[in-house]
Amino acid sequence: MINSSEDFSFFPSRTGQMAGQFDGLSLCSRHDPVREAERIASKRDKQARAVIFLGLGMGYQVEAYLKATKDIPLIVVEREERLFEAVSQVRDFSSLAESGRVFFFLGGDPEELTPFFREHQISRFDLVPHGTLFNRDRDYYEQVQKIVNRWLDRREINMNTLTRFGELWVRNLAANLPLLARGEALSHLKGQFSGLPVLLVAAGPTLEQTLPVIKELAQRMVVIGVDTSYGNLQKHGVTADFLVVTDPQYWNTRHLDFCDLEGTIVISDTSVHPRTLRGYEGPLYLSRSPFPLASILEKDHLDISLKSGGSVATAAWDLALILGGQEIFCSGLDLGFPGKQTHCRGSFFEERVNFLSTRTAGPEHWTWKALHSAPLYLKENYRGQAILSDQRMQVYISWFSEQVKKSESLTFNLSQRGSFIEGMPFKDISELLALPQRREEIETIKAELIQAIEPHHGDVKKRVEELVASINQAIEPVEEAEKTACELEEAFFSQKPLDDLLKKLDRLDEIIAREGAREIGGFLIQPHLQAIEESQAAGGIGIIQNSISLYRELGQSLRYHRDIIASELLRL
Repeated sequence: MINSSEDFSFFPSRTGQMAGQFDGLSLCSRHDPVREAERIASKRDKQARAVIFLGLGMGYQVEAYLKATKDIPLIVVEREERLFEAVSQVRDFSSLAESGRVFFFLGGDPEELTPFFREHQISRFDLVPHGTLFNRDRDYYEQVQKIVNRWLDRREINMNTLTRFGELWVRNLAANLPLLARGEALSHLKGQFSGLPVLLVAAGPTLEQTLPVIKELAQRMVVIGVDTSYGNLQKHGVTADFLVVTDPQYWNTRHLDFCDLEGTIVISDTSVHPRTLRGYEGPLYLSRSPFPLASILEKDHLDISLKSGGSVATAAWDLALILGGQEIFCSGLDLGFPGKQTHCRGSFFEERVNFLSTRTAGPEHWTWKALHSAPLYLKENYRGQAILSDQRMQVYISWFSEQVKKSESLTFNLSQRGSFIEGMPFKDISELLALPQRREEIETIKAELIQAIEPHHGDVKKRVEELVASINQAIEPVEEAEKTACELEEAFFSQKPLDDLLKKLDRLDEIIAREGAREIGGFLIQPHLQAIEESQAAGGIGIIQNSISLYRELGQSLRYHRDIIASELLRL
């Protein structure tokens, strides 16, 4: 026995490599740990874009994967930091450190893995559980698995959203350039309502419980409404202090039909459907958009992006934090279907069900369709009772659970009937009615915020002109690269020399990489890039054909952006 302690023992295997035990559990094969690791690596998922080891063991598996893979990150998640320290004393891990591809995550909160996934935009994982260590700390490693699955679910939803709405976002931004020219940055709102309670009003079924006392609550706190709940607020005599609208789709604009926005400060971004704010001349504050085209046009003007968990309610909650709310009370934030309802009575979607109903397809038919538009899950509410929820809602629940834990502000849910959200306790509405009245103070601050808004027409027009010129400059090398790749394909089939064409493509790739507008073109082709990444095409011709497809898609995307934006210049 080479080295031992109360918990660890290390000794040579039959083939001479170091083996070990931890708490009486084997860390690797006692016979031939290298061969065992190579056997496991030979069964790897070759399409994976990252490998996660659930338990370090003696590190042989990590070394085997390092030899068998190229470029992709290898993430070692080990519950016991002391195990890593002990093993690293008897094994040389210099090859892992020098690779630049091996990352150790030791004993931390598994939630902290998500930023790494986001940074590397990992689309597919190979999970490698260490047999004995996984079983020893099963709860911990199963939590890691849940976080991986949640990340993949979010990425799939985001990719599907981009596929569905990418071009729509670009069109909306172009049509909304006049809004960008007169909207103000969110930083002007930071901390303006510090110390004041905030009421966030979503449009879930349980909003009905709050509406009878909503006027009393509005006297005591800042009211943030979203497009789906704004009409219900007005019907009950309350004008929201802030209205958050972010949806790019036409049907969501209908929530504001016949609504009076006077007295409300609108919070939006440039991807919102143009009909939402068409003709609106009131106070407007804009969130910075995450996609490249908007980022370029908004640079040095807009400065804060509202956090997006996929729902307008997540943006509204983040706005409450920006305003300085130390206590945030959520009404109608059900993230499920209590009573098998999808929305509060009186909301546009609920009334639309009645409008669509016919003798052969009544309200129940349309409600059933809405409930089954995504896979259903059973969730517990705050009373421990089962309610229906769906896949999208699971993402929102996870998002809120993560964010409220990180926040210094306290967030409460005003209903026990909605999905239970960890870190967001229930608060009885009766307690809020005892808060002091603050309406006069709130209105004074709002008036100052409205006065602070300044137009930016000249700056926006100049940026648009510069952007169109930049895209035109980027298009030329992309079109030349597509032409060269086609010549390369022809030469490949004709068995002609390829060196000169490959060198030319390398030079063009360098030029394309330098052009700032390439990120704009790349935005709309992310699903195409993922398809290429997952493609089974092998060998030289597969690579060449993927390259042709990539250049062609990139060129089309750049031309689409240019034409859409240039067509709106006359309105600035």
